[in-house]
Amino acid sequence: MSPIPRGKSSADMNSERKLRLRMDILIALMIVQLIISIGIWVNKSDSEPDKKIVESTEVIGQAVTEPEIDDTKHELKSSVPAQADSEVQAESVEETALLDETPVVEWSKIRIDVLNGCGVRGIAAQAQTWLKRNGYRIRLAENADRHDYKKSLIQDRSGNMAAARELALVLNIDQSQIIELDGSPSPFVDLTVVIGEDYKRLPIGN
Repeated sequence: MSPIPRGKSSADMNSERKLRLRMDILIALMIVQLIISIGIWVNKSDSEPDKKIVESTEVIGQAVTEPEIDDTKHELKSSVPAQADSEVQAESVEETALLDETPVVEWSKIRIDVLNGCGVRGIAAQAQTWLKRNGYRIRLAENADRHDYKKSLIQDRSGNMAAARELALVLNIDQSQIIELDGSPSPFVDLTVVIGEDYKRLPIGN
């Protein structure tokens, strides 16, 4: 017969308790280490998106607030308007000078004849009425020497080209259609307006 085992001794029980205590401590340390590792991983995951957002914001901010500027092109563009302004000012000065040099025409002393050179009935009287209404001094209105004038014209009979040019502008007659008659000035008339077949482009019908 096999011998009946006896109960455990106190030494064995102490050894078993120590072993269990070590195992409990080891398990507790492993759990603590696992918790710490999980906490570090979570914090790292949370911080990385914020870092990306910050970096993205910095890049966008740099793109918006710090654009690259070509100083050379900027200076060139700035100089062009200045040059254009100076040219405009120069032209304005020249035009003003020309206006200052243009003699003032005393229309109260300028005698004008109006001739019908196109054959349209009453066209000379119509031009006479329009010119008088606008302050011009008309001596007479009658037929021209012929009725086949294609373009209206102005004859300067007193050497007053300034008056002839101004009247041509008023009547919308081309400056090339101003004729300066040679010889002595006429004692009776200063300018003669011959109404041609282009009378419809003149303002006398308004």
